[in-house]
Amino acid sequence: MKSFIASIFLINIIFAQSRASGRLYNAQDEYDKYSSVGNLGLTVTNFGILGNGWNRMENGNINPSCQYKQNTEIIREQIEHFSYCGLWIGGIVNGQRRVSTAIVDGVFESGSEGFEMFAETPIRIQSSIASTTQDSMAKYYSPYAVSHQDMISSFKDYSDVIIPNHTPLGLDIHLEAYAWNYSYADAFVILNYNLKNVSEDTIKNIYAGIWADASIANFNYTDYYTPGGGFTWYDNLNGFDQSLDISGFKRDIA
Repeated sequence: MKSFIASIFLINIIFAQSRASGRLYNAQDEYDKYSSVGNLGLTVTNFGILGNGWNRMENGNINPSCQYKQNTEIIREQIEHFSYCGLWIGGIVNGQRRVSTAIVDGVFESGSEGFEMFAETPIRIQSSIASTTQDSMAKYYSPYAVSHQDMISSFKDYSDVIIPNHTPLGLDIHLEAYAWNYSYADAFVILNYNLKNVSEDTIKNIYAGIWADASIANFNYTDYYTPGGGFTWYDNLNGFDQSLDISGFKRDIA
């Protein structure tokens, strides 16, 4: 089964609203949470980024960025599919094009141009698994859980931090990520985004999408922490292959 990430964008309000007062605080950034119940290990943060760039956590571990299959005894199957991925949102405000991005290529510092979203709440985990004999995820049991592992957070594209060349849209963004351990539903994570305009302006022609740095690697064999490991950020294939095979058929490989 191929792994994929399904994204659902719910844009509830794109008309003008008054910005709520006292909303310019930032929660602590969290980047150590990932979907662990299924076979797709996806890091989810509370500031708009997916993946972790394979950076070591404070405990020395390297968590999955977007790894499939993560729960397998065949290490050749443990393939990472991207280093970082992030939400991009654009629209027209008072005739001006505005774009807010969680991350762009080569920018990894909060407050830098391109790194333009800010944590508003910690990541809350809840699970529909109730029995500890089934899974340790039961410690997060909630009757309101959607999946075996819900990861819920809120962030925004505005702050009291001034980012060069960035005019915020004025959005509060709520993300709920859902993962399951069923054999027929363990190869994907659903990302449910809810966007709310809290500015005083109307956003027209709003678009939302996901940008990804699709660096493919199997860290069981090669990584950038091991001298001579051979991994580089260019060991990947992006785009669409429209060439023909030796039989004359189009490959049509994304």
